[in-house]
Amino acid sequence: VKVQAQVYEKSRQSSQVRFYISSRSMTALQFAEAIRGHWAIENSLHWVLDVTFNEDAARSRTGHGPANMAVVRHFAINMVRSHNDKRSIKLRRNKAGRNPQYMAEIIRA
Repeated sequence: VKVQAQVYEKSRQSSQVRFYISSRSMTALQFAEAIRGHWAIENSLHWVLDVTFNEDAARSRTGHGPANMAVVRHFAINMVRSHNDKRSIKLRRNKAGRNPQYMAEIIRA
């Protein structure tokens, strides 16, 4: 599948061409939905992990370390997300690091 995308960043606009390989036969609309679904995951999970946990700067690169830390980060982000609060995930995490009572609320949730 060939996708031509217009990317808008701040005041700049650029064009990108992306290629996808699939063994499944789908219509153009189904491919578009699948691709948008992929980017929704990228933007909602991976972006949050990088911004909140600075995951791209993680130093664990060998053995089981990267996979183990990914599980820990996902567990932590799910706990923080489950706590009903108006703060952003990053602010909730920071507050939990400074306030043991708030951390206990998150853990109990």
